[in-house]
Amino acid sequence: MTDNIYLYGSKLTEADWRLLPTLIRFDSVDHGHFKCNQRRIRDYHGLFGYTLRLMHHPGILKTVDLWQIQEHYYFSHETINPSRVVPLGPGTQAYAEQTVDQSTSSKEKLSH
Repeated sequence: MTDNIYLYGSKLTEADWRLLPTLIRFDSVDHGHFKCNQRRIRDYHGLFGYTLRLMHHPGILKTVDLWQIQEHYYFSHETINPSRVVPLGPGTQAYAEQTVDQSTSSKEKLSH
């Protein structure tokens, strides 16, 4: 994502939308539940900016329910999480509080 706005340059494709659920789920589920916890998506400037661009596409953010995603994973894998403890965060505010310049590559400036 160093030179492109989307996976295939400046054109938004189905591949971008198919990757989005994995990117959304990673910080809230995979990072802790599956012990992939060296870094989060938000620690990778380019990937996080790309995720924000997709999340802020009209109508997308309001369709994401991170609590439901977390609850599903933490409840459905009894061998990994027998106590069924679900962490409180991160919530969608981690994405809602950010703005991204839609016209730049991953070198964009994120503003808070």
